[in-house]
Amino acid sequence: MRLGTRLVIALVVPLVVLMTLFGYLDQRISARHLHVELSREGRAVVRTSQLALEDYLRDRQLDDLHELADQISNFERILGIRIFGADGGLIYQSRSLDVHPFAEPDTLGQVLGGARRSETQRVLGAHPVISFLVPLSSPQGDIVGALQVLQLESYVDEDARQARESVALVTLAMILATTGIVLLVTRVGVSRPVEDLVRRFRDVRSNELPDRITVRRRDELGRLALEFNGMCDRLQSSQRQLAAEQEERRRMEDRMRNAE
Repeated sequence: MRLGTRLVIALVVPLVVLMTLFGYLDQRISARHLHVELSREGRAVVRTSQLALEDYLRDRQLDDLHELADQISNFERILGIRIFGADGGLIYQSRSLDVHPFAEPDTLGQVLGGARRSETQRVLGAHPVISFLVPLSSPQGDIVGALQVLQLESYVDEDARQARESVALVTLAMILATTGIVLLVTRVGVSRPVEDLVRRFRDVRSNELPDRITVRRRDELGRLALEFNGMCDRLQSSQRQLAAEQEERRRMEDRMRNAE
């Protein structure tokens, strides 16, 4: 396996792990904050609706009550509302709730019996919701009914999905950028100098002393090039010394033949 490939793997694997961990933590924190903000928004809608509906019930303005209920049901994050009378009977229900029967009679009884309010997380069909159930009171303080508001939580899931997609895109971009940079750096800064050194070592092995390497860097490859140049100088010096010794031996042999 080439050095660049090893470096890419060594960098990409920790990067993917870190980005996955970051995405998970960011999603958990964002989801917690969104749940808090969603609950606050739901309480504000419920409180506003509660005050308006109490006025309509007090004045027996049922047409206005239904109109307000329709307007509340059309809110983007509201799945629907229900209005109950003092006896627990259903006065109004959003059309979107026709397929979801009321499933909190015990909680309704507690609210009508004097409990302040109820806030629970439920799943209606495929919709995760927060169910707000609050009493409706008369000016004298008597409980004259109850209001249920079902607020959608699917926006939290949608935000989480978008966050995962964003983290995945950022991770992919970082992987591509890291891979490109590492391969470019290793190709220019490592592979080419190493290949040049390998070629020159082959020349030395074939008894051909190559030209010296021009050293332009002070890193490990620069020191390796200096050592290679030093080795070539020593080999060249040894070759010259050997050639001189051979020439001297040849002259001695010639003198001995002339003496004979």
